[in-house]
Amino acid sequence: MAFYIEDFIGYQYFSKSKLINFYAGFNFLWGFTQVRRDYTFDLGRKESESRNDILAGFKLGWVVPIYKKKAEETYY
Repeated sequence: MAFYIEDFIGYQYFSKSKLINFYAGFNFLWGFTQVRRDYTFDLGRKESESRNDILAGFKLGWVVPIYKKKAEETYY
C-alpha cells in the first residue's frame, strides 16, 4: 500500500474557433512507498524501510471538446 501526491503546473489554451485547444506543463509525482516482498532479490537482502520516490516529467496534450448544439428557440 502506498500514498502519493501528484501536481501539474502548466498552461491551458482554448481558442475562440474551437479548433486549437491544448495544454502543456510539468508533472510531478511524490510517492511514499515501502517494499511488499519478504526478500529483495536484486539487493540480496531483506529491505523493510520506507522510501520516497520522486518522478518528474513534461506533459503535452490536445483537447477535443464536445459542444452541445445551441437551442434554436428560446423557451420561457
